[in-house]
Amino acid sequence: KIMYSINSSSHLNSVVDEKASNLGDSILTRDSIRYVTNVKNVCESMDFDETESVMWRKHQLRRFFQDRGNWWTSSRRTTGWKWSLVIATGVIIGAMGFMVAKITNLLTYAKFDTANDFISQGLFSEAYFSFLAFCLFYALIAGMLCWIEPAAAGSGIPEIKAYLNGINLNKVVRIRVLYAKVIGTCFSVAAGLALGKEGPMIHAGSIVGAAMSQGKTITFGFDTSWTKFQDLRNDRSKRDFVTFGAAAGVAAAFQAPIGGILFTLEEGASFWSTTLTFRAFFCAMMTQLTVNLCYNGVQLGTVTSEGLFAFGLFNDVTGYYPYE
Repeated sequence: KIMYSINSSSHLNSVVDEKASNLGDSILTRDSIRYVTNVKNVCESMDFDETESVMWRKHQLRRFFQDRGNWWTSSRRTTGWKWSLVIATGVIIGAMGFMVAKITNLLTYAKFDTANDFISQGLFSEAYFSFLAFCLFYALIAGMLCWIEPAAAGSGIPEIKAYLNGINLNKVVRIRVLYAKVIGTCFSVAAGLALGKEGPMIHAGSIVGAAMSQGKTITFGFDTSWTKFQDLRNDRSKRDFVTFGAAAGVAAAFQAPIGGILFTLEEGASFWSTTLTFRAFFCAMMTQLTVNLCYNGVQLGTVTSEGLFAFGLFNDVTGYYPYE
């Protein structure tokens, strides 16, 4: 009753004084009342164990009898659905990484081209102030996005590491944070600030993985199907897909899928298994493939393109097949 009777933080002191005077300091002190009223703002731990209830057991028993005599059982459907979501997660993160790189290049070229035009005309002061204005404008947009969505500020790696270790931070893997993170990364990198794309891409990839595993978004009030996602809407599956997204984020930033696996294995996740390794690697490889397809298109695999593994460009080499 004490916690739900408070509608805003401005009423906290008056409510505390009233409740403490009614209950007496010997029963419930003012400090303890303040702790109860603010307990909803405290970060909680995630529950990786499946909750067993009477309804849950009846549902599992019903699914067991429905699967009798069928090869395509519910567990196999869940496994196939997970692999499909892993592929989709890798493709989306790869396309997102390509978009971030392209937008960052466009913003950077606009800044330098304007300054170079003034320099070619001998207007060095105008070139300096135009360059400074572009940097300040880009940094201002990135700062405003962090002000609108504070969870998008910073690199995002500490938050994701905490999330993978069982701390359910508020609004860390929301879609709204994803938009602010991606757009802010483009403008902050183009502004010339002392940062890079590794942390933001890991955070953005983790958000994509979390959203794909749940099949819904609270920000837009969108829900797909509980029937298809009933085995995934738990903290354990969400944690696994956040791991996939983090590995794919490293692959999108540096085109290094193995580096993404090593990052999540060594620094990110506290839980690891063989199945998690294969799925994370496959997700990172799909991201790498998507990025290369976006850059090279139909030329992927030829001697004039970077391919999945870049050994340099050989424009003067002819007569070789892609497998060579």
